[in-house]
Amino acid sequence: MFDWISGIIKQVGYPGIAFLMFAENVFSTIPSELIMPLTGFNAARGEMNVFGVFSAGVIGALAGAHLWYWIAYRVKARRIRRLAARYGRWLTVSPNEFDEAQACFDRHGGTAVLFARLLPTVHTFILVPAGLGPMNPVRFIIFTTAGTASDGGGLPAGKPV
Repeated sequence: MFDWISGIIKQVGYPGIAFLMFAENVFSTIPSELIMPLTGFNAARGEMNVFGVFSAGVIGALAGAHLWYWIAYRVKARRIRRLAARYGRWLTVSPNEFDEAQACFDRHGGTAVLFARLLPTVHTFILVPAGLGPMNPVRFIIFTTAGTASDGGGLPAGKPV
């Protein structure tokens, strides 16, 4: 996995980072915990610009978030539960996890989106209830962007670059 991720970043650059972060948000099996620290390391070594890395990471993550929001908005809860029951292994979500995310969103609304975007794996699960809500699209953009960007787009904390 590491070689595949580093190969994409080396060959494609910033669009590769955006693609990987998009894929990580759509398919939780690709870890941003590998993608962004590697790009942060490249930026620290002067091979990439830290603002370019940050921007590409945020853009890719937001594109994936908006895809899940749109799917949930269009498909609706009953069909998503059926999909999770049938294809949950491939979608990386079970019906129970879907129900837990829905309950969290029902209790906390936009705040759940903001804070869930900071947590690995959970950041994807909260997007579906937001689309099912439906959470106002402008509020969704604000909360998911704030949560994604405050996470540094996934950049590791540490020595400034």
